[in-house]
Amino acid sequence: MSLEEDVQENIKEMMLFEWPIEQLISEKKLLITQPELYDFDKLVTHIEDAATKMKAKRIVIDSSSLIGLYFKDAFKVRRAMIDLENMLKRLKSTAVVINEIKEGDEGLSTYGVEEFIADGVIVLYCQKKENLFARAVAIRKMRATNHSMKIHPMQIRKPGGIVVFPSEEVFTEF
Repeated sequence: MSLEEDVQENIKEMMLFEWPIEQLISEKKLLITQPELYDFDKLVTHIEDAATKMKAKRIVIDSSSLIGLYFKDAFKVRRAMIDLENMLKRLKSTAVVINEIKEGDEGLSTYGVEEFIADGVIVLYCQKKENLFARAVAIRKMRATNHSMKIHPMQIRKPGGIVVFPSEEVFTEF
């Protein structure tokens, strides 16, 4: 579910990684959709209907940060995030919900509730040391697992995608 970016733009960007996007779409193994953003309940219904129709095993929502635009009250935003999480759990699919945070922000989410209701939280970083920026990733939370507590360097490669270097440290040789 693309809540911000145009579907065709998403497809173009995915194709840069040489993934067989068009084939996956024609085989009905991938659906990229951009629902109307006027009503939260309709958004949730759209996600649930699309996922159910294609028997989705994985759902990606980019980005949940927009959900707050539906509500003026912080409590209602939190309630909506919990409702979204409950719907995703009913689908018994793996859900990746992208959330934006401001650079340098110590929080892990836009509304301060997402990291508590999620089973896992993966944080992407762009860290600076002197005149060098390095991409990095850390698992901040992953229920029922014994995961690394370190920040690991990563690269985004074309073609391919994300490559994580689990035995490396940020700002050592890549």
